[in-house]
Amino acid sequence: MTPKLGPRVRIAVITTDLPLIPDTPCYEPSVIDFCNICKKCAYTCPGKAISSNDMIKIKGDLRWQINQEKCYNYWTVCGTDCGRCMAICPFSHPDNFIHNIVRKGIKNSMIFRRFALKMDDFIYGRKPNPKREPDKLNKYLNK
Repeated sequence: MTPKLGPRVRIAVITTDLPLIPDTPCYEPSVIDFCNICKKCAYTCPGKAISSNDMIKIKGDLRWQINQEKCYNYWTVCGTDCGRCMAICPFSHPDNFIHNIVRKGIKNSMIFRRFALKMDDFIYGRKPNPKREPDKLNKYLNK
């Protein structure tokens, strides 16, 4: 999760024998605070793979754990990847002047974070109306 790209970050592996200097993790407390009050990804997830609970310690780090099995099962039933969690995230909005001002406000003010979330809900909606789900998806979702 990054302030500029939101959850639209894919982790990949590159194998090399080139000597590299590892980066140190850079945590942005404002993003974590915003996620704690937002939770749109958990609310929107059709496979219910994202928990709305607080972060838990995993291998020494606090994080939200996505249930990969539920996510993958949803993908296999719908026949394609989903991406609603990335689409609904306020940090995923376009890299433009207005959204960058909002990102700066979120970074610098706890009060602004709450205001920004209310405005995001008002402008973009709390939960988007998806297209009609295929019948096999309806059976999966009603389990």
